[in-house]
Amino acid sequence: MTAVQWSYFDFEKREIFESACILMQDLIKRTVPLPEALELLHHPEKSKRLAATAALSHREDLLGTATVSAEAIVLLSKIARHMFGIRLEEHIVVHAPSLSASRKVEIVQHSVQKTISLTFRDTVLLCTSYSDFMLTDHDKLKIAGHLRLANPKRFLKTSINPKSIDPNESFGLTYGMVSSFLSPERRFDVTAIVLLSGDPNPELGGVALSASLLESIILPLGPGQFKELVKEYLRQAQPDMQVIDLDN
Repeated sequence: MTAVQWSYFDFEKREIFESACILMQDLIKRTVPLPEALELLHHPEKSKRLAATAALSHREDLLGTATVSAEAIVLLSKIARHMFGIRLEEHIVVHAPSLSASRKVEIVQHSVQKTISLTFRDTVLLCTSYSDFMLTDHDKLKIAGHLRLANPKRFLKTSINPKSIDPNESFGLTYGMVSSFLSPERRFDVTAIVLLSGDPNPELGGVALSASLLESIILPLGPGQFKELVKEYLRQAQPDMQVIDLDN
């Protein structure tokens, strides 16, 4: 079965978005449950590990850009276990879909990763942080400084989530799914990933990373650990991509 081309769906129209999510839900039901596949990834028997990898690849074949790639899930699982002792399979939640970070916080009752695209001339950036952040002019000037732009103030005229960028094509993830966890299997025309300042709200007890529009991984991360996770992921998955930490 060929993966659905989600770029053909106008998610800004509520009825179309709801129809697309019903289709996603049906496709997910045809796959091995994500917690089961993740658990098998670390099974002592090689055949079980291979079965898990095949199940995740099948999931990606069906869902296309509506899921984080199989390779990304495998790498994220390994890093979370090695760095923080977190077993992803124990932290998967299924929930109602949403396109906004503020709405997702209401649904999952946790901080959520939010990522926006930023363009300036031929420069494309992904900026990521928690929940419904607002990118300030101060943030933009700090980013311009990291990029060593000759005239940083011109960077204030950047476009946020421009219509000219189709995230399905540019980032391999559909609308509402864009994150720093890009597929290790391809290279992207992204100049840098920017980690904005701050830590998730400790009262919300974790950070929700999108596995699909209907599934999240709720990671119980402490102060600074989300950035550590993203940096290590990108070091292995996208070694040539610049990572800008605005806290540095």
